[in-house]
Amino acid sequence: MVDLRSFSLIATSIIIFSVTFACRSKSISPGSASPGSSSTQASDENSVSFKLQELGRQKVKEGEEVTWRAIHESSAGAARFQIILILHSVSGDSPFVISTGAFIRETDSDYSEFLRQVEKALEAKSIKSRKSKIDRFDFTIALLGQNLSRGASGKSILASSFTAEPPGDWIATKVFVAGGDGEFYLNLNSREGRGEISIKDPEYGNVVLRELSRVF
Repeated sequence: MVDLRSFSLIATSIIIFSVTFACRSKSISPGSASPGSSSTQASDENSVSFKLQELGRQKVKEGEEVTWRAIHESSAGAARFQIILILHSVSGDSPFVISTGAFIRETDSDYSEFLRQVEKALEAKSIKSRKSKIDRFDFTIALLGQNLSRGASGKSILASSFTAEPPGDWIATKVFVAGGDGEFYLNLNSREGRGEISIKDPEYGNVVLRELSRVF
């Protein structure tokens, strides 16, 4: 449940996003992207990629609940966790819809290198990892779009690097943590079996890292 203060912060962030979205939609044309910008985003230094497997979908009151299993492999070991999102279609004139999601940690995982890479990608300062972890971390999301393709060209740009034209298999979301004090992008592609956590703004890095360290 989002309290009044949190809702206000999230609403303000979304209003700013809407204005930016509208401006970029009008100013970006199919030929305006720089060469090579579409396929290199997955290895962007401000993103952490992981393998993704869709585990199931079920209808719920709010829409469709989708569960994925994510695996981030490194020399330190494998970080395994589940991602749950409630998906539903955007309606009306709004380019997004507010929903919820969660990260669920799995046992026998090593999250140290995963968190280190998240720290680097979000341009955060190192924090001392919490000894006591929670098993489930719930968050609020702005569902920016589904059936998106990666690219910096098209009628509109979402989450810095996705477009609805041409359509694709990506789901783009903006995650809000700490009552809206922290934000980052979470993008998922079941068909390609990959997902990523990406930076929204360096000013959110420390808050996001602190919150994610509660579960990872």
